[in-house]
Amino acid sequence: MLTPDDVTPDEVEHLALGITAGVERWTGNACSVYELSTDRLVDLVRAVDPMVRSWLEDATTISGPDLRELLQTHGA
Repeated sequence: MLTPDDVTPDEVEHLALGITAGVERWTGNACSVYELSTDRLVDLVRAVDPMVRSWLEDATTISGPDLRELLQTHGA
């Protein structure tokens, strides 16, 4: 879950819990949410973090801008 830099930790936690509960209720499958800010995403792309490659290959966008496009915009 990519969040704007000005979102509070409480807001992030509330949203992540809502997503997790919703996915599990709708699909019956466990769901893990990985949260990071836009600034942190840029840092990971610049560091060539292996997680970025994983997101390019496996991420599923549920809502909002496509993560692959954002990663490519930042040089991934």
